[in-house]
Amino acid sequence: MTMEASHHTPEPPVHIEEHFVPMPEYSSTDPVGYYNPVIICFNPKSSEHLEYSSNGIPLLDCLADIGLSDPDAPVFEDEIQKGRERIRFVLKWPGYEHVIWEDSFSIIGPYGNPITRRELAFLIARQFKDFVAKCDELDIPCTEPEWAVGANGYDVPSMCLSSLWNPADGVWQASIRVRSMVDW
Repeated sequence: MTMEASHHTPEPPVHIEEHFVPMPEYSSTDPVGYYNPVIICFNPKSSEHLEYSSNGIPLLDCLADIGLSDPDAPVFEDEIQKGRERIRFVLKWPGYEHVIWEDSFSIIGPYGNPITRRELAFLIARQFKDFVAKCDELDIPCTEPEWAVGANGYDVPSMCLSSLWNPADGVWQASIRVRSMVDW
């Protein structure tokens, strides 16, 4: 038996870089009174997800209902105590400031309890999935090409949900991190 020398050139090592997406600042003409700023963090439940992100959970995992730490914990109990039944979600993405993407979420679950972290993560991930799909479908231009989404930029599998925070009373925005593969 003879062995031939392999002339296979090894692939260059690949490294995953992760970047915080600098979301455009929320602004409104609505009068903003005093409010208590809140941040809801979304962390992976086990180290198996740390290969993706040490600060967030992949949006695909949010959509598939896997990997979220403390998924059944209720959220928005304080908002419900204030008499709110819904929150306003505002999606802002660099280069798409001309796109208005807002929705209203019920914060009360089907049995009258506050929604859970799992339900909230799913709602947020679905918003980003729909946003990316709509930007692709309508070929919406991005004024900052390094932050483009869809076929010519970041897609949903490259996005991780880090947190949800309120820049104003009753208004909530998500913090997202994106991953990209780079050669070493």
